[in-house]
Amino acid sequence: MPLPKGELALSSRRTSTVVTWIDEFDQVQRRRANPSLLTARIYLARQSREKTWKRQNEPTHQGYYWFGQLERHVWYETMSEYLGLMFLDQSRTVRAISAQPMLLSFGNGRSHYPDYFVLGGRGDQIMFNVHRADKVAEDPSQFEAALDVCRRIGWSFELFTGLSEVHRANLEWFSCYRHPDYRPSRKQAAGILRVAERGPTFADLLRRFPMDESRTVAHVYNMIWCRQLAFDFELPLTVHSAVWAVR
Repeated sequence: MPLPKGELALSSRRTSTVVTWIDEFDQVQRRRANPSLLTARIYLARQSREKTWKRQNEPTHQGYYWFGQLERHVWYETMSEYLGLMFLDQSRTVRAISAQPMLLSFGNGRSHYPDYFVLGGRGDQIMFNVHRADKVAEDPSQFEAALDVCRRIGWSFELFTGLSEVHRANLEWFSCYRHPDYRPSRKQAAGILRVAERGPTFADLLRRFPMDESRTVAHVYNMIWCRQLAFDFELPLTVHSAVWAVR
């Protein structure tokens, strides 16, 4: 259930900065941008903008990303957003996330639908936008205004503009092992971590567990995805790549 259709037109006539969202009980909420929003739980908000499905053969893509940490699907509108969700899923602890969670009215006739709102592992609340770097450079004003709102409220603000080709390729590869089915048992994880304390290569790990190589590969990849093991995502993945335990 998106926001009422007249809400966007109303936002263009506002003379102060207002945040509008649909809470987890399907009630429309409107509040001025101030620190009281820190208790509003917008990370549980319903999607505020209606989903737009593109026609066949159009270049953009929409769908649902299976967010491994939360074990649920999250809407994305472009492949850049898909990559941004994948990056969030792997790079930090996420306790909750909402897609297109609010309508920001800036009080000057302009408005903005942020892409995501995140509750982090330390209770931090993050407005997370995804945009191509060249498009940001063309018109940064929308994101500058959103950053100002976040500072006023006490939220963090992040603008994701993409990853290097190597980082992206590694992330996509490891994402295939984010499902709990690839998660090792405590005993198996402890054995892998003991070896990883010495900073082995992938080949070293496989030699250490020769009787169950395919399962070890899946377990190691899952532990890298879940940040129990570390790997330099900016380097190409080979059997000689170093792996180490995260402390």
